[in-house]
Amino acid sequence: MLATGTLDAATLTSLLANVPVGTWELVTHPGYNDIDLAQAHTRLLAARETELQALRALEKFPKLDLISFADL
Repeated sequence: MLATGTLDAATLTSLLANVPVGTWELVTHPGYNDIDLAQAHTRLLAARETELQALRALEKFPKLDLISFADL
């Protein structure tokens, strides 16, 4: 599933409510839309902040096991 630039809380909640049982990887690039990000020369400035806010939707799914790449 691809939601680049459109991964807001509603989209993430919908994805998580409908994902089949199994192991899945959610890749996001959250961040603050600040001067440092502006200097990174990325086109997804506002999307970084939107994804950061969207990740709060994970709290609605307590059965998820959240790990970092370092945990693999």
